[in-house]
Amino acid sequence: MNAGRYLRLLRPKTAITRRETTVLATSIPLALLAITISFTQATDWHTIPDTSFIDDKPLPELALPDMNPYHSVLADSTQNLNWRQRILFYASAITYDLIPEQTH
Repeated sequence: MNAGRYLRLLRPKTAITRRETTVLATSIPLALLAITISFTQATDWHTIPDTSFIDDKPLPELALPDMNPYHSVLADSTQNLNWRQRILFYASAITYDLIPEQTH
């Protein structure tokens, strides 16, 4: 599809094909899901360029987790997560098993 077909959507008297309707009907919910996952906190809404952040604290020692850490955050009721953060943790939890384990 070219841009001219999408411009027809702005004109009320032009015919809209079934394919264009399907593309719009599926792209709107997917775009809303992407926005929901990308902007989980109010601090995520800022203008470009991003500011650099330098942390002088020593790094913690690396260790492989024994279980899915995202499930434990979701199960912890003391976490004050908003609904966007819960969606992000849920998406992370269900895709965590797709990460291959390190083999030495």
